[in-house]
Amino acid sequence: MCALCNTTLESEVHLFWECSFARALWFQSPWSFHTAALQFDNFEQLFTWFGNFDDHNLLFHSMCVMEEIWLSRNDMTFHNSSPDPNASHHRIMRRFSEFYHVKECESISDTQFSEECLSNFDAIFMTDASVVDQWAGLAFVQIGNAAESFHGQDYCQMISVLHAELEAILLALKAASVKKFFKIQILSDNATAIQALKVRELPFAWGSFPVFRQCVEMFKFFSCISFKSVSRADNSVADRLAYLARVNNVCSLLFVREAVPLVTAS
Repeated sequence: MCALCNTTLESEVHLFWECSFARALWFQSPWSFHTAALQFDNFEQLFTWFGNFDDHNLLFHSMCVMEEIWLSRNDMTFHNSSPDPNASHHRIMRRFSEFYHVKECESISDTQFSEECLSNFDAIFMTDASVVDQWAGLAFVQIGNAAESFHGQDYCQMISVLHAELEAILLALKAASVKKFFKIQILSDNATAIQALKVRELPFAWGSFPVFRQCVEMFKFFSCISFKSVSRADNSVADRLAYLARVNNVCSLLFVREAVPLVTAS
């Protein structure tokens, strides 16, 4: 019998995918896998399915889950230690975060991260999201004294406010890379998103981790990047643009001749 659930004969597919303990761990992953929706005849088929994903983070996280399942199974078999899905999830995320931190340090080691970074940025962006009933308007606006300023808006479905804020920041990062800015600052009134991007860690935000990962992967396009939390009052321009994007279903990238006056960059 399976040592973890004691309801079914143990097999590789059952242990690593179908067992109630395994299902809990897969569902708690950043990708929220619903294992009941997928059936595999053997472990090779399961392993091949994971191998089809061109996502090294997903693959490594999956290995962390399988490692934890195997260790928990052995603890129960040899030490009679009952499995704890929540404790196992924390260990998985800690192990994955260690890998993620090392990977990102290797891939973006030339990028400077600082509260001030350098005194002169190529561009400073305010970002915001407006969310109602899982639909969000996203916006960014370049501010400061640039010769040419621009803003962008988007409208899409979101699962949380944090998810929407990170999507707005990602929108600004993509625009900055297209414009070939190398030294940038991102301002947002979402302190959670800003702090996570500063330390490059967001281990327990289910559903928001994939877009957070995309934001971090954009860092390699910049030689210097700074993130700063501002008050909602100081972020009124981006807030208004996000609201208009939501109520009008707007997706646009607009260029204007004069920049929005800089009021919060100090």
